[in-house]
Amino acid sequence: MSLKKEQIIENNKNILISQDFAFKDILAPVISDLKVLSSYFLSKEIFDDAEIKNQFRYFADIKKVYDQIRFIDNNGDEKIRINYFPEGSEIVNENDLQNKKDRYYFSESINLDKNSVYVSKIDLNMENGVIEKPLKPMIRFSEPVYNNKGEKLGVIVLNYYAEEFLKIFSNISNLNSGENYILNAQSYWILGPKDYEWGFMYEDKKEINFKNFFPEEWEYIKENKTGYIITDNGLFSFKLFDFNFEMADNKEKIVCDENSLIFISYVKINTENNYINVSGLAGYLKIIFLKYYFNFIYTFIFSVFAAFILARRKIITEKMMYFAQYDGFTDVYNRRTGMEILKKDIISAYKNKKDISLNFIDINYLKKINDSFGHESGDELILTVVNTVKSNLEKNDYIIRLGGDEFAVVFINKRADYAESNWNKVINDIEKINTEEKRLYNISVSHGISEFIGKEGITADDLIKEADSKMYYEKNIIKKASRKDV
Repeated sequence: MSLKKEQIIENNKNILISQDFAFKDILAPVISDLKVLSSYFLSKEIFDDAEIKNQFRYFADIKKVYDQIRFIDNNGDEKIRINYFPEGSEIVNENDLQNKKDRYYFSESINLDKNSVYVSKIDLNMENGVIEKPLKPMIRFSEPVYNNKGEKLGVIVLNYYAEEFLKIFSNISNLNSGENYILNAQSYWILGPKDYEWGFMYEDKKEINFKNFFPEEWEYIKENKTGYIITDNGLFSFKLFDFNFEMADNKEKIVCDENSLIFISYVKINTENNYINVSGLAGYLKIIFLKYYFNFIYTFIFSVFAAFILARRKIITEKMMYFAQYDGFTDVYNRRTGMEILKKDIISAYKNKKDISLNFIDINYLKKINDSFGHESGDELILTVVNTVKSNLEKNDYIIRLGGDEFAVVFINKRADYAESNWNKVINDIEKINTEEKRLYNISVSHGISEFIGKEGITADDLIKEADSKMYYEKNIIKKASRKDV
């Protein structure tokens, strides 16, 4: 069975374009993800290690494509590492964190300027100098992190699990009539004959690369980047995929590590006039498919793929909108969003002559519980307090997480006496938990209440500061009483 050479070339060209489109659509959001994670450091006056760890873990669970999320300080020491697992991400214990100053992705990214992103070559993940098994193909995206004073704190590193786009490449490649390869810039197979893949990662495979097998073809591909070549070895259709592609937001400067990939469609052929012979049942079926139905099927597959990408993007966008407004760990408003809502509520209360009261809550002994019983106990403590407060709230009232162990409970159209009464209910529930549940610690919480009663010029910050001051007064009393909470 035979097919015109021009038809195969055109088919392969369309498939390579589809693969290029798919990769860009998948990888472009990673740059945005770096910005989101970096913003947690920029928006904080004090580095809150515990809170950011929980935010990173929640982020990993939402995205599901990052094998690791890390914050590495200026000395190359990992300060935060999140390992993703389908059943739930984990925060790596401090004792298991490593120094990465000698790893290429750290040295390349730590010296970057603001608004610059480093994109590594694709390789296999290594732990303590050993290739991790099962194999995990990775692309590392990283950028410097700054605090609100403009001081560089280190770098954020996202280990993007590249298996996803390799699978998409393979699925699209099934429309092709030949073999389909991905090569790196040095001509090593990323995807191809199984025994030849990842040759650059192994000492005994350093000579196994496309250049050594097909030197003439490789020279042509390097010079032309996109097109096709027919030699005695067959038909090679190819397209360069450059990670330094144009982003929708051109503010970011992408710095690449010679990490361009080359997509190749390879057909072994015997030419007769202007036709290509493909033997075997599989080849026969592919020829029939390509010759008569390609345009329809390609359009259908492309439409389905595009719909999948749009649906996936919509889900992620909705989750990211939630993530931008809420604290992922406690499911209450984060500081930025909560303060904006409080400011609007104060303006509305002044115009409509309504009242607002605010209860500033601080969880006592959190650090001591973390140090004594581990961060799981500390997380349990935070969630217990927040859920207890939630269970006593009415519909229009809400909670803001101001910091790691500090929360503001806002009561709309209610005076301070109501807030105090509500707090007594919360304390009764907490005491019940302390009495009935056999925990390693007792729950202890301090509070302070302020109120807005229509006075012009009172701001959200004023309410927070007043309630905060009262909370610290109560906290000192609790400490002096020497309660045995732990």
